[in-house]
Amino acid sequence: QRKENIVSDKHKATIVRIFEKILNQGDLAVIEEIYAEDFVAHIANAPEATQGIEPFKQFVVLFQALHPEFSFTVEDQIAEGDKVATRWTARSPDLGSEAAMTGISIHRLVDGKVVESWDNWDSVSALQASGPELFDRIGVSL
Repeated sequence: QRKENIVSDKHKATIVRIFEKILNQGDLAVIEEIYAEDFVAHIANAPEATQGIEPFKQFVVLFQALHPEFSFTVEDQIAEGDKVATRWTARSPDLGSEAAMTGISIHRLVDGKVVESWDNWDSVSALQASGPELFDRIGVSL
């Protein structure tokens, strides 16, 4: 039991580094340290899985170019076996203090490296914070 808790704590710390170093600071070199070469990402709303480190780096660069203002905070984590579930919040000063996008990511690790992830988030909240006029323009009532 104790050995499993130590492994779980290490896995959680690895995932926290993703949010702090990669997503918040844009340190792409950390991807090489954390992710396995054959990593597979199942990203919400993406038509297919992202496979491999280089395509994942391209996704991160694109996301940061589109949303440089987002700052991620890890709110909660649960680890069991080879998986870590992380509940997170992304805030943007551009969208106001009340605006936040929430999400949950599940990462599977093997030998301390992330081999697969599943990421889902509430993109509607971020859009709502942009103002109801955005939804009015596209004909959606909230």
